[in-house]
Amino acid sequence: MTIGVVIQTEPIDAAALIDKATQSAAPHNGAIASFIGVAREQGQTGHTIHAITLEHYPAMTRQELETIARNAKKQWQLAAIHIHHRVGTIAVGDVIVVVVTCSPHRNQAFDAARSVMDWLKQDAPFWKCEHGDAGTHWVTPHRSDHPHNS
Repeated sequence: MTIGVVIQTEPIDAAALIDKATQSAAPHNGAIASFIGVAREQGQTGHTIHAITLEHYPAMTRQELETIARNAKKQWQLAAIHIHHRVGTIAVGDVIVVVVTCSPHRNQAFDAARSVMDWLKQDAPFWKCEHGDAGTHWVTPHRSDHPHNS
């Protein structure tokens, strides 16, 4: 079982990560699911933004992402899971996060990728600041970011 957690300031090459996961998962795993999160133009307040800044406490963030990955592995019997997350200042349109899950069966891979993203939104210790037309705004979590509250 491969667990790959990377937190980086550099741009994420989603295609290369998915290709790497595909190569390492074959031939025993028939399902590879991925989620790619991109910085969007509309901020939490509805104003246009140009960039976001994600801050974190490195040791705490790494530990939480590794816990999320281990929990997903147990729940869905994954062969591999990769979580790559950016921090720092990120321009609109740039990739923020990539999650790749590998499993013998598609439902496990899909369910795991979706749940990992829900856990990241809910539990990962990132603080997000939006920079845009209306100035700078620290983001508060949405109720919809917490699946158990939706």
